[in-house]
Amino acid sequence: MNFRLTGILFGLVFVSSLALLGVSLYQDEDKGSGGILDTFLKDGVKPDQIDTVEIERADGQKIKFVRQADQTTWLIDSPIKTKAEGGQVSRIIDDLFKARPIPFAELSSSKSTHGLEPAGLKVTLRQGSDRSMTVDVGDVLGGGRSSVAFVTTSDRPDRPIAINRDAVDGLLKDAKASGNAKDLAKWVNEYRTRQIFSVNPQLSTEEINGITLAGRGDDLALTRTADGWRLFAHYDVKANGKDEPRVLDNVDADATGDFSSGPDTFNGVRPLLASITSLQAISSEDYLPDEPVKIAEYGLADGNPDRVKVELKLKVPGQPDRTETAFIGKKVEGSPNKFYVKVPGVPGVIRATAQSGEAILGVLANPTPLRNRNIFPTDINRGQIAAIDITTGGQTAKLRQPPSGFGKWQLFGGPGDPQDANTATINKLLEVLSQPRTVKEFPTPDDANFAGPELKAEVKLWPEMETPDPKADAKTEPRTKGNPITYLFGKVIRDGTGKITEVYVRRILPSGTKADFILPAEIKTAAAPVNPQFPTPTPIGGTETNLLAAVELNRLALLDPRLKDFAPSSASKFAIATGPNTLEVNFDDKADPPYHPAGKWTYTRYPTASPDKKEPPRPADEGETRSILTALATLSAGPFISEARDEAQWTAWGLSPTAPRMKVTVTLKSPPPPVPVPGQPAPEAPKSEDRIFYFGNDVARDSKTYVYARQEGRDAVFLVDKSLFDRLDKLDLRDRTVVRFDRNKVKKVTLAGWFEKTKAAQMVVFEKRPDGSWVYTPVPSDTMYAGVKVASPPIAIDPNKVPMFIGVVDLMHADGFLAGGAKAEYGFAPTEKGLAIAIELEGAPTVQLNIAAGVTLNPDKTIAAYVPPDQATHFVVWLDTAADPSVNPFLIPAGPYKPFKESPSVFGK
Repeated sequence: MNFRLTGILFGLVFVSSLALLGVSLYQDEDKGSGGILDTFLKDGVKPDQIDTVEIERADGQKIKFVRQADQTTWLIDSPIKTKAEGGQVSRIIDDLFKARPIPFAELSSSKSTHGLEPAGLKVTLRQGSDRSMTVDVGDVLGGGRSSVAFVTTSDRPDRPIAINRDAVDGLLKDAKASGNAKDLAKWVNEYRTRQIFSVNPQLSTEEINGITLAGRGDDLALTRTADGWRLFAHYDVKANGKDEPRVLDNVDADATGDFSSGPDTFNGVRPLLASITSLQAISSEDYLPDEPVKIAEYGLADGNPDRVKVELKLKVPGQPDRTETAFIGKKVEGSPNKFYVKVPGVPGVIRATAQSGEAILGVLANPTPLRNRNIFPTDINRGQIAAIDITTGGQTAKLRQPPSGFGKWQLFGGPGDPQDANTATINKLLEVLSQPRTVKEFPTPDDANFAGPELKAEVKLWPEMETPDPKADAKTEPRTKGNPITYLFGKVIRDGTGKITEVYVRRILPSGTKADFILPAEIKTAAAPVNPQFPTPTPIGGTETNLLAAVELNRLALLDPRLKDFAPSSASKFAIATGPNTLEVNFDDKADPPYHPAGKWTYTRYPTASPDKKEPPRPADEGETRSILTALATLSAGPFISEARDEAQWTAWGLSPTAPRMKVTVTLKSPPPPVPVPGQPAPEAPKSEDRIFYFGNDVARDSKTYVYARQEGRDAVFLVDKSLFDRLDKLDLRDRTVVRFDRNKVKKVTLAGWFEKTKAAQMVVFEKRPDGSWVYTPVPSDTMYAGVKVASPPIAIDPNKVPMFIGVVDLMHADGFLAGGAKAEYGFAPTEKGLAIAIELEGAPTVQLNIAAGVTLNPDKTIAAYVPPDQATHFVVWLDTAADPSVNPFLIPAGPYKPFKESPSVFGK
């Protein structure tokens, strides 16, 4: 027999018996509810129905907590009367309701064994005046599997119960220490609320309607009104060596402020309220007893002129505001942002800490940073603005957002309205007005600053519109709702040079409240919209914007600069008619492999009056062609000059429809036909469209030269930079890819020249074998080429060099064209500087060209000097077989061709 195994089995049975005994000490035959608050649980009492909690220590001291009518607030009713930290009281209730007996091997039926005779703590939970239960707490064990507490209940006062220790941790100071509950228990100060004011610091501006600070000879009051926060203050400032009184009477206060105010003050109501409502005790040690001597030392005695009184007016729905008051005394020595605080009606003194607490006293001493330096109402986002009226020079421009405009603006009030407006300009206007903290000074209000010629512009903004009539015509002007926010831009201040440095601005709120400001003439605007909740002290990534230029906007400045555009790839043709001559560019969509599988561009010229006399078409440079089409497709109107149709004026400006200075017509491909619907007649095929541009006479403005311009289909005349006109007028579409051939069809390559290096004309001939390899075939010694005797040097051919040479010649690109034909200094002859090249092809004409003089260039791509090949940046070339002979002669970059230009030995191994 295995006696060891038998022993183990007996041990397990013994331990199990003890555990069962521990549970049985609590359970009756009816098994109960399973919780220690058996009577409450059977009767359906819920934790949130408990309205009183009493805690009594073994020495007879008691704490009584009473739930308030709002069901969330708890007050300490005795031994002192003050607000409790409600979460702690609720935790005690919740944990006891959840507590269950647990098996514990050492559980005894003796109360004294478990510190329950007498109990360390008695916790009584009451529902009303006639229903209660009591839990006595004795010893508490901490750590590992022995984290238990021993309790009895009013249901079974003589039976100790073991429960998980966490059911009573809410009553204890230390969640790990072991001992009797009377020694571990929290007491009054641990249960007191830490907050001085009953306001969530994160929601302070939503919960508070007013605040006053008074003391140290100063006072200020902030009041929330329909127009925002208003500031009243009396304070002294140092001036001329003495204190001088100052008054702020019902001025606009900044609701939000920013982070630029520094550590000693606030520049917004939000951070000030957040700091005041953050006043709190950090620990129970921060609650000090009431002692008259100490009260005086703390700077909190009645009559102390340095004591600061703080009053908050809290919103109470459906009732008058509730006032909460506290007094701030001296700073706690050695503790920044920590002060002695006394709350009327609450016993004791509190050492309270606040976020930026010292700035509370700083803003009382000088409240001017609280003044609102934003001219845009902080309760409105600029994206809410739906209507704008701008009056300047006696004319008013009306701007409205259509009901589903998504940021789109339209002009109303003109003969052709509604029409799209310049969204970028309008956004810049709103951006300038909504920039935070732009006010430099607050001048004394004076109507003269905005009267007569002093008034530069008036801007009205409406954040709300009337609900549109769904049956109304789309052209009906949307109706504004309520009074606008109005800005007047008036008197300016200039420096010694006459430059405007500051502008007087008056804001009139919808309520009629007026405020005058001085703003800088240049406003730093942010690259992104400002979030009024979290403004930054300095706009990031923005630019300086001229204030008056941003607001002095007439209808012409507000016209939409976007023209009727097109996709460059949709163009099939364009023509530039300049006086008697026309340049026409066409897209030939016939495939021309391998380099034009989708077609190619060609150009021709003809007398404007005789389109039947066109020159033969020549290849057009695709890059330049696409570039011109892109420039036209993306053309945006510059400053507008007029918006009314006036053909007499158009003629004076060179824009006559019949005889303009320049007319550019872009013909677009026909759109694909719509898909027919089965059973329905075939829809009509869409017609191709033209985009027609007129460019007129030169006009000087702002030290630049423009030309008048307009687009067919729109009467407005605008300016565009003359550089576009000059480019169109001198457009050179000669194809810069001067050589193209199919490399796979090359069968023979002949080169003759190199006289510059060898002082003797040489010739090399390479022929392709059927297997695709190349063979060098020296020419007979008496061979003549271009009237010159040539010879072939001995070369052990590198089979890779010939395809390399073919590759650099194919797709040869001209870097510029030279006027004046074949000049002697180019030296095209093989006995001078020329390298004659012939590339024979199967089934195609031979490609013949001559790479001649090496040169360097001036910045304008004219020849600066003639140099040896190894010093050249470019070579002069003549292409005998050019599809467009007018390309000759031309320049190519020297780099790829230098090795082949210097010596025939380059083809060797």
